[in-house]
Amino acid sequence: MTPRQFAAALGSTRIDPQGKTAQAVRLVLVDGLSDRQAAERIGIQPSAVTRARAKIVPRPTCPHCGQRMP
Repeated sequence: MTPRQFAAALGSTRIDPQGKTAQAVRLVLVDGLSDRQAAERIGIQPSAVTRARAKIVPRPTCPHCGQRMP
């Protein structure tokens, strides 16, 4: 994901663009770090990064049954 795509995707959520969670998710989606690495670098819980990432990039749905894929 490019920085421009990230900014557009973040705008469609209720995540504070200046907050620590947004900084960590940017490290994951733009810079390629894992949720845990980004969380440790920013100083927040990895679960917060995972939840925020799921808001920005939702899991795909199964084309057959419509349920979210893992």
